[in-house]
Amino acid sequence: MNRLTRIVIGFGLLAGLAMPAAVMAAGPGGQGGQGGYSSGQGGQHMGGMADRMAQALNLTDEQQTKMQQVRDKMRPQFQALGQQMRDNRKAMFELDTAAKDYDSKLADLARQQGKLVEQMTLLHGQMRAETQAILTPEQREQAKKLWQERRDRMQQRKGDGQRGDCPHYNRQGGGMQGPGGMQGPGGMM
Repeated sequence: MNRLTRIVIGFGLLAGLAMPAAVMAAGPGGQGGQGGYSSGQGGQHMGGMADRMAQALNLTDEQQTKMQQVRDKMRPQFQALGQQMRDNRKAMFELDTAAKDYDSKLADLARQQGKLVEQMTLLHGQMRAETQAILTPEQREQAKKLWQERRDRMQQRKGDGQRGDCPHYNRQGGGMQGPGGMQGPGGMM
């Protein structure tokens, strides 16, 4: 497998694991909806983050309603893309590594995953633009500051060897682990 294919697969896997944004998972009132990280503890965490952001930005009731409308409108698109990414990842892991056409099938799936990651990135950008348009200039500046602080905290944890909520991260090996602790060559599953 060439280096480019490994990179594309790696980005696809990471994007699939890190995919949902707080706004995607939050359902009505900032609580989890259906699918993805929207149920259980993950959904509560994501909904809580949206609530904290709304409070920190001092959003009006009208702004909160508009934000919820954007989330509700985009949630099906995020869920559909997320499912396609999970299906694609599953297909990668189900490939027979001993098959003669393994490399070509894997490359096809990697290209598909790359296109899905691109679509997800564009959808996140569209959501960001729509939600930013709801904010006042002052709120946009405050949001920018809050996100930078969050990125700084995440970077600090990364420097400490911590990887947030990802249970599959192998600190010693520096790579991702699959089910049962399996890790592929070069840290890839």
